[in-house]
Amino acid sequence: MPPPFKQLHQHEVAAFVENYPFRRQITDVHLHHTWRPNHSQYKGQSTIKAMYDYHTITNGWNDIAQHATVAPDGTIWLGRNWNSPPASASGHNGSGKFGPFMIEMIGDFDKGRDVLKDPQLKSVLELIARVQLHFGLSPETLRFHNEMSGKTCPGNSIDRQALLKDLKAHLAALKSAPPPSASRAKGPFPSATLQVCNMAQEHGRRETSNDSADAELQESDSLTLSDLSPSGSYEPASRQRGGDDTDLTASTLAALRPHVINLTGGMFSSDGIFTTTPGDVDAIFQQYLPRELAARSDAGQALRIVFYAHGGLVSESNGLKIATQHIPWWLKNGVYPIYFVWETGLFETVGALLQRIIADILPGGRGTRDLWDYTTDPLVERAARALQGVHIWGGMKHHAAMASSSGGGANYTAQQLGKFLAAHSGTSKKPIELHAIGHSAGSIFHSHFLPTALDAANGATFRTVQFMAPAIRVDEFQSRLAGVLGKGIDHLTMFTMKKDFERDDNCMHIYRKSLLYLIHRALEPESETPILGLEESVRNNRELQRLFGLGGTAGTNADIVWSVSSESGATTHGGFDDDAPTMESILRRITGTDSISQPFPVSRGFGDKDLRSWEGQVDWPEGLRMAEQSIAPSSPPSSSSSSYSSQAAVAASAIIVPHAAGTGKRRGLCVGINHYGGNNQLYGCVADAKRWKQVLESLGFQIDLLTDWSATRQGILSSLQQLVAVSQPGDVIVFQYAGHGTQLHDVDGDEATQDERDNLDEALVPIDFDQSACILDDDIAAITAALPERVNLTSFIDCCHSGTATRMLMGGTHAARNTANYRARYMVATPAMEDINREFHSQKAARGIRSRSTATAQRDILFSACSSRQTAKEHGAQGDFTLAATQVLSTLGTGISNDEFLRRTTSSFSGWDDQTPELWCNDLFKHRSLLAPFP
Repeated sequence: MPPPFKQLHQHEVAAFVENYPFRRQITDVHLHHTWRPNHSQYKGQSTIKAMYDYHTITNGWNDIAQHATVAPDGTIWLGRNWNSPPASASGHNGSGKFGPFMIEMIGDFDKGRDVLKDPQLKSVLELIARVQLHFGLSPETLRFHNEMSGKTCPGNSIDRQALLKDLKAHLAALKSAPPPSASRAKGPFPSATLQVCNMAQEHGRRETSNDSADAELQESDSLTLSDLSPSGSYEPASRQRGGDDTDLTASTLAALRPHVINLTGGMFSSDGIFTTTPGDVDAIFQQYLPRELAARSDAGQALRIVFYAHGGLVSESNGLKIATQHIPWWLKNGVYPIYFVWETGLFETVGALLQRIIADILPGGRGTRDLWDYTTDPLVERAARALQGVHIWGGMKHHAAMASSSGGGANYTAQQLGKFLAAHSGTSKKPIELHAIGHSAGSIFHSHFLPTALDAANGATFRTVQFMAPAIRVDEFQSRLAGVLGKGIDHLTMFTMKKDFERDDNCMHIYRKSLLYLIHRALEPESETPILGLEESVRNNRELQRLFGLGGTAGTNADIVWSVSSESGATTHGGFDDDAPTMESILRRITGTDSISQPFPVSRGFGDKDLRSWEGQVDWPEGLRMAEQSIAPSSPPSSSSSSYSSQAAVAASAIIVPHAAGTGKRRGLCVGINHYGGNNQLYGCVADAKRWKQVLESLGFQIDLLTDWSATRQGILSSLQQLVAVSQPGDVIVFQYAGHGTQLHDVDGDEATQDERDNLDEALVPIDFDQSACILDDDIAAITAALPERVNLTSFIDCCHSGTATRMLMGGTHAARNTANYRARYMVATPAMEDINREFHSQKAARGIRSRSTATAQRDILFSACSSRQTAKEHGAQGDFTLAATQVLSTLGTGISNDEFLRRTTSSFSGWDDQTPELWCNDLFKHRSLLAPFP
């Protein structure tokens, strides 16, 4: 049961704040709006309870996100303990010691929607002002959510400067008024005030919540199916039905009806979470699509219908969740989606199959390293055959065929599509377009549905068909679909992984290759059956080479997008349909334009494991999950906030698979710090670190992320030390930092040996710089000196005076940009910082610790945002260097030299003489490939 929901009125705020048992220093106030529910949807306490349920059940947080919620009638609802960090904005939530106070205003305050006015406005101003007065904060510490993320929240109709003007006036009035008559130090209380004070004490004793530092409430641009509900109702996941369908509420399922056709064994599903009848399909083609056609025609747009089929290893609930995540995005981008959710029973039988294999191969669920690394894949393949894996996979394929046969649900859909096209041909300004998408076994489903639909469509064609990691056999593709390319299907695009990524994928860490390899070797009647989505199958077939243009001549009716590339970042079989570059590439092919109205919502609203990974699509038996836990992955797990302990690092390194010649692991550490406070505040560094993490992960790196409160001196150095300690010859490791840099007086005398002879050490500024020493170039050098041979360490440092961050020499002077909107990432060292640095590093020098520059040759590669005599700048919410560098990296990948990467990055700064990115490394390394293993 949720906690009791308490409310305050405007006149009670002063006494509540004054008597609250604060143990946490408030540093600023974050303002949000709910977007949904809006004013008209507010139903008092039931709305607050639904919001609490959504945050705790759907998002998995410990409490409601905000400290307080202000209703349209001015009521202030208490939220989480005010001594807890909120779930306000990723990287900006603070800690249990200090950080922001979060206010959520109920309403949709985007232009043309709700209006922020009294009494809600008065309560908002009163609450902000009382918190700021209590902690001695300036009015400017009020921050809108859109200042910390690319959102409109708290609504683009609210002018921040106008609100600040009102806030300053309110603060001035409060300061000039006599102090509140009620105080715990002054005599007896009136009964009402006493109740408020007691409520403050009681609320302060509530259990504190410590959610992830990256927890963030998705609001104004967070598309939910309430957008599509005829009533506009908002019902978070407040009721559970068991299993994995707790997010699929009645309102969500109702909103799916115009877009989802649910099949079981090829027939319409009559039970389960979501049922479909012929009448439901009739409604799609007789009501919803005609209405959509009229709207598109009035707007001068084409009606684009896309038929989507997920993979065969997807449970009903996850198929519905995928649809729930995708559908609003399609609609926002002018595409009408129809999703086939086809229950096959395969997710249950494959789970049982692998459980048997585990029991037979590894009694007790355990095994030796040699067994896993060198023998289990062939054993799993043979066991899968012996345990009727071919029959199980064949059953799934039979269901796909049954769906489009006479009496099947997909067949009925095709017939209704034909009737719709016949009835509306020529009635709109632009022709109706048909498109199809299939993921994994969805390609098998479509190999039956598309010919059936073409037969029923009376000459209509599918403009595009796009397959992601298709699991269809090559011979079945050639017999069913290849013949209609150019004669019913205008163009086919296949998104699939290069073979190295296929081999690096796994199935629950039991089978150490992708699902396509398991099908290829164990689940078809003949072992080594060519599968369309496998690179080796395509390249070994001359007809497919010609079809997809792999022989040097571009294909006329088909092409391939290999992952990883600028158009697809998926590195697992199940990751394509949750990969933004892939889904946006598919969208561009459908619309025929590069314009995207709404970016793809990566994993928005559901758990990562549920939707991203192949194993997350399967309802695995508990015994198999226990076995999985006893078998560690082949590389250390990543962390969203801080790296694992040194003991864990040692354990992880002990289970790393030995590297083959010329190959290695790809790991990295990304650091971003904004929350320095006061005049030192930055705004783009956390976004920079997350951007680097995203781009590097698309290139196969496993990244640890440290932002704001986790980016302490100890946190950064220990994480970097672990990164170096577990590396082996052939590995590529990356260190990225975005935050303030500074210069401190040299303590150990090493700078006197440098050409600059400025007696200053370059330093990175951790979040706890006022309590511990900054991170000197010498500190980093001491760690990187331990690099094993043939390990490529490449650093990307986006801060001022970063050019010698790993002990390189600088040169050159430049004039500065005179632009008010730019912020320099440089912190002037205070006397206190100098004292801390002197005390810490004097002790280190006394112990005889030397900087690397006097002891070893430089073996790492450093890209710096600028030289030591320049300033690295950010504007908006991004660092200039990070923006330029990641654009080059995401576009060209790692197929260029370090020198060429620098040249292309620097070209973005053409015409600016105050910031010139630089490359510091051994001359030999300049011509080596970027982020490539050393020979």
